[in-house]
Amino acid sequence: MADFVIERCLPSDRATEIKDLFTRVGMSEFSPVFDRVYRARERSGLRSWIALDGGRAVRHVSVNPERFTDGERALTGGVLGDLMADEEHRDFWGPIKLMRRMVADVRRDQMADFLLTSFAPAAEGVFKAASFKQFAVLRRHFMPLVWPYPLIRRLQHGERVPRLTAVPFAAVDVEVAFRELRSPGCFRPVVSTEYFSTRMPRAAFPAGWWLHAGPPDSPDAAVLVSPQPGRDLVVADVLWRNADAPLAGLLSAVAKWATRSRFKRVTLTSIEGSPLARAAQRAGFLTREPYRLMSLSINPRDSVPSSDQWSFTPFMVTAW
Repeated sequence: MADFVIERCLPSDRATEIKDLFTRVGMSEFSPVFDRVYRARERSGLRSWIALDGGRAVRHVSVNPERFTDGERALTGGVLGDLMADEEHRDFWGPIKLMRRMVADVRRDQMADFLLTSFAPAAEGVFKAASFKQFAVLRRHFMPLVWPYPLIRRLQHGERVPRLTAVPFAAVDVEVAFRELRSPGCFRPVVSTEYFSTRMPRAAFPAGWWLHAGPPDSPDAAVLVSPQPGRDLVVADVLWRNADAPLAGLLSAVAKWATRSRFKRVTLTSIEGSPLARAAQRAGFLTREPYRLMSLSINPRDSVPSSDQWSFTPFMVTAW
């Protein structure tokens, strides 16, 4: 097995090599993602690890430090992204060496308190070999907007269904409009302009709308939604003001708005047993096949809250 040079780098310093790797494996669409996301997130600490073969990048993974909080304490989570290998370098040990080097660097430099990743089934063994463990089960929830099903479920859960005001995504300054929407009782990324602007628009989450519940200038809750092919509407993120917020009623309001807007289905993916998942079930969302998240504790003194205390959607973990 060839002995490759593994390098930690500013992605912009190796932009050509990283983009060329993704182009060679048939993912030329990564180039605009790199320009939109990687360059912006470098300022807050995003770094790449690459394996070099004669000056050519043949493997890659990145870590984006993200601040998480439950309102009482804050931790830095290192969100992994874009694990990739050239076709001829997709052996077992090469990616493991890359991952272990990344973990060692993150520990040494205290880049994060924990690492978090979603993964393709083929990469599970690589993450396990780098000491990652299963952290949470994700469930896809969907609400068919076929009358009278949404109405029946609204009547069954009995929670208040707020009136929503739709505002285009780009028209909202989240740090001003949502400074009081801290989703108390849940562990989630800190709300910031950069967090949202580097995640929307993208392929999985085309630019959509913020749906404000309550007064538009001081909402009690806000739901970020994105249109999908086939007239689906996906819930990208949910923010709320009070710990006792009627989340099932809020999701029913989203379904009602989606019906009026001629969507056929509302979808939401979240951690099994979490507040959002429980609210989706009360609101009448059906469930589909699960997939998983893995994590690795870097700073054992600051334990990560259990998965059922998270407010999570896949909007958090990818940039594509």
